[in-house]
Amino acid sequence: MGFGLILIIVGTFFIVLGFILEIISIILAGKPSVEKERGEVKAGGVLFIGPIPIVFGTDREAAKWSLVIGLIMVILLVLYIFVLSI
Repeated sequence: MGFGLILIIVGTFFIVLGFILEIISIILAGKPSVEKERGEVKAGGVLFIGPIPIVFGTDREAAKWSLVIGLIMVILLVLYIFVLSI
């Protein structure tokens, strides 16, 4: 069994697993709960346009974590590019 075939099998497995999890989440979302509580939603993101980061979020904490995760992703991308270029 070659490496390419293993990648195809693993990729297909994750696609099927994603469909199964989506179906389970739809079923559980339709199930009525005993008590509905309103929770606080926090969201944020970072958009890189070239070297310029645009950070947004519902509050400072979400924006800060979005920036941290975005910078980690950029560092990993740069390391990945340099490792592959060797």
